[in-house]
Amino acid sequence: MLLLNFTLLSLFSCTDGVSFWQLEIDEDDLKAKVSTSEVVSIEEFLSRIKSAMESSEVQVSIKPQTLTVLFGSRAAIISLDLYETTAQEKKEEIKILLFTLVDRVKDLEKKLESADSKLKDLEDSAKVAAVNTSPFKDQSLHKANMTSRPKRIKGQSVINPGSKRRAAAKGVVFE
Repeated sequence: MLLLNFTLLSLFSCTDGVSFWQLEIDEDDLKAKVSTSEVVSIEEFLSRIKSAMESSEVQVSIKPQTLTVLFGSRAAIISLDLYETTAQEKKEEIKILLFTLVDRVKDLEKKLESADSKLKDLEDSAKVAAVNTSPFKDQSLHKANMTSRPKRIKGQSVINPGSKRRAAAKGVVFE
């Protein structure tokens, strides 16, 4: 895995964790690169490099002492040659890179923890809101009451449980 980094301070660098390549470029060299790459301005040149990195349109080829990086698609390719650094510079640059990555990972972990806590709070509030506004709330209480209703007492009417059955009429009594 190659890690590629560039800053607006005209320093392009790339590493695979063992070797380190970089290109320090001044404004005149940058203008020369811009004119050979069919781009109008330095800002457009850097924005094409950035968009190529974001869309994973980067090709890397390693040669002895140099690394060629191609940015962009077939129509608009920007090419940069980075040169391998000395052993002392490698150590320093990789150390700086590792500490920078550790700091970024810590920041991302903090952001992830805060996002997780926010998500948990939202889920809890959604559960509370769902319990309080459930259209089935009354039905569940009614079902609970139905299971614990008292048994019918003998002599009570099935249709109207509060009234007792009356004895059937025996006919009309004439005096």
